[in-house]
Amino acid sequence: MTTNKFAIDRLEAAIDCILAAETMAMEDSPVATRFSHRAYQLVTAALFSLKGEDDPQANEPVY
Repeated sequence: MTTNKFAIDRLEAAIDCILAAETMAMEDSPVATRFSHRAYQLVTAALFSLKGEDDPQANEPVY
């Protein structure tokens, strides 16, 4: 069994972003949307990595 450290790291970071978004959403903060979008970017990057493909959104700005 092989593991993909890049994908695992991205998925762990996505979990952190989702938890932060949840906390911010409870406080009615617009930052929650940013955390949600970042989580999506991280999960997408992990999936492309696991497939062995280049992430087409890799050049998108991270905010």
